[in-house]
Amino acid sequence: MKNEKFTNYYPEPEYPVETFCMQLSKKFMVSGHWHEDLEIVLVDSGVVSIKMEDDCLVLRAGEGIFFNQNQLHFISSASKEAAAIYTINFHPSFLFGLESSYLGNKYLTPLLVSPHCRYLLLNDQTDENKELLNLAQKIITLDQEKAYAYELEVLSLLLSFWKKLLPNAAVHESNADRPRFTSSVNKRILEATRFIEEHYAEQLSLEDIADSIHLSKSECCRCFKRTLGTTPFEYLTNYRIYAAMRKMQQMDGKDENISDLAASVGFNSPSYFNKVFKKYANCTPMEYKRSL
Repeated sequence: MKNEKFTNYYPEPEYPVETFCMQLSKKFMVSGHWHEDLEIVLVDSGVVSIKMEDDCLVLRAGEGIFFNQNQLHFISSASKEAAAIYTINFHPSFLFGLESSYLGNKYLTPLLVSPHCRYLLLNDQTDENKELLNLAQKIITLDQEKAYAYELEVLSLLLSFWKKLLPNAAVHESNADRPRFTSSVNKRILEATRFIEEHYAEQLSLEDIADSIHLSKSECCRCFKRTLGTTPFEYLTNYRIYAAMRKMQQMDGKDENISDLAASVGFNSPSYFNKVFKKYANCTPMEYKRSL
């Protein structure tokens, strides 16, 4: 397997921006993941728990968080009630083109590689943070409505977001000397999750996942449990349901039968897909599709 970080799938590869709405429950969470994309998360309703390697944060409706590249994080509901979040994923190259450009070297790369800026909380405690939240909400609205030339407005808003973000780059300085993903176990689990995210639509076995990181099946399970609090197959199933939700949102009203959808995310049986989807999302795939 090539040693590449997982990159989000974008409906339009030449336009690497995607917004996504997700319902979280105690059963369904965004499993631990990392990627080269930059990510903004806004809490629409409920209370959300965000865990990282050395931090645990609680966000409420109206609050959000910005994640820099390559930050291992988990997102789940922090209460018995369901929570709803919006995410904005965008590749850094969308802002200034190639990182080696004049603007990329001056305004992009320094923040991407900064050990200080792993994440930034977005709330209403400062005028700057309020403006960042407002910009993110506008991006979500534009991406949902998709009016003519909305991509240009999204780019303009993301550049404004970045400009206001830059002065906050030197945050969390207490972690400045702490290397990312310090343990070899974490690095192996990151490789395993990347393998799952690249091959989730295939018929994967525990042996396939363990072989991808050169561990025995039992040691692979122990590493997953210790690092992510779940088993390889629970992670795989969770990711498949997450992928199914994304596909339904990306269809934008287009019809696709449940059998095809199930097969596209790795389920051979539509009835089993329905059962698992309802377990994780508290509704059937058709009910979820209608809710969109």
